[in-house]
Amino acid sequence: MPRHSERNDAQRNEVEESLLSSAAPPLAPAFEKNNVAVVFAADGGYGKYLLVTLTSLAAHAAPENNYDLVILDGGLSATSKQFISRLARENISIRYCDIGAFMQAHAGAFPLTVSHITLATYYRFFIPQILPDYEKIVYLDSDLILDGDVAELFNFDLRGKMLAAVRDPYPVIFNDRVTFADYVRDTLKLENAEDYFNAGVLLMNVRRMVAEHFTEQCVECATRLYKVLKFVDQCVLNALFADNEVTPLPDKFNAMWQYILPVHRQRIISPEALLAYRKIYDDAPLITHYTTFRKPWNFMPSDSGNWPGTERWWKYARLTPCYEFFLSRIIKMQAPTAVNQKIKLFGTLTVLRVKREKQKLKIYLLNFIPFISVIKTSFIKRHVALFGVPLITIKN
Repeated sequence: MPRHSERNDAQRNEVEESLLSSAAPPLAPAFEKNNVAVVFAADGGYGKYLLVTLTSLAAHAAPENNYDLVILDGGLSATSKQFISRLARENISIRYCDIGAFMQAHAGAFPLTVSHITLATYYRFFIPQILPDYEKIVYLDSDLILDGDVAELFNFDLRGKMLAAVRDPYPVIFNDRVTFADYVRDTLKLENAEDYFNAGVLLMNVRRMVAEHFTEQCVECATRLYKVLKFVDQCVLNALFADNEVTPLPDKFNAMWQYILPVHRQRIISPEALLAYRKIYDDAPLITHYTTFRKPWNFMPSDSGNWPGTERWWKYARLTPCYEFFLSRIIKMQAPTAVNQKIKLFGTLTVLRVKREKQKLKIYLLNFIPFISVIKTSFIKRHVALFGVPLITIKN
């Protein structure tokens, strides 16, 4: 059983009353038969990327299933909602639930310890309050794409557990795994660090969650571990359920791209672990999850050599009304403004001149002697020369 036996009953009742007073009316299933329920969470900054995720889901929707899509809305723009709603059809229902009241009821209760993660990551805590009449749902992050029918994940056997999730390789394959494994065991109190799971793809047993006061447990745990959470809500869910309330999912349901990126080859993942995980990633996973702060929309689709998996995301981005926006954004990112700056002594003698254009940066002594040059040849490689002599190659 999860560690809810340690709860303070008075605090739990207070949390529950707060939730009930702020909650919108619960949502009932959208379809009477073959209802495949999938929940997403997004704030205003992620509407366009959620659109790509939903487009990939719709592309693989089977006619015999009904897809009940619920978006926990933390401030999506009217334009994003308009584009998203176009994906609805006879067997695809799309609804929005304003999550603002839930979050305001617990303002300040949720820490943010990772720069690219926003408060939207905590929205999933409130799913049992919003969808209490469901037996189970699939929860998906908005930085992923599906290359298969999400119904396969929805129909996976939970075996009576609270959650089903894919184990995260971080405590196992990273060279700093001893430190993180210690954190998982000592702070999160997991018996086995290898049981730590990624929370971006979840199959959730809503019936059990309602009965076990899932939301209240999560809020209490986040408050208790506020100062020590490394990966925010993911660590909360692991602290509560990883030991004995999670059914492991096959890796194909959550192939995490950070573990196959070339930028890790000479840093924190052993070559053996990198190759092993690359095989998982290459074996046509149902879900490709763009974990870490590096996202495919920051790289051109043609750069799959340096950033494998970008082409999978761009395949669905092309099908959206935001495709031109994505392209123009990345073109601007890749075209830095030309710079020609001079550093003068006594306002007259040029000591250094810095010239930057396109992928080159050059520093001149006394305005004309080439001193240092840096040439960017790809997204991850920069070549540095001193007085024209190649010195080092820097990889991101």
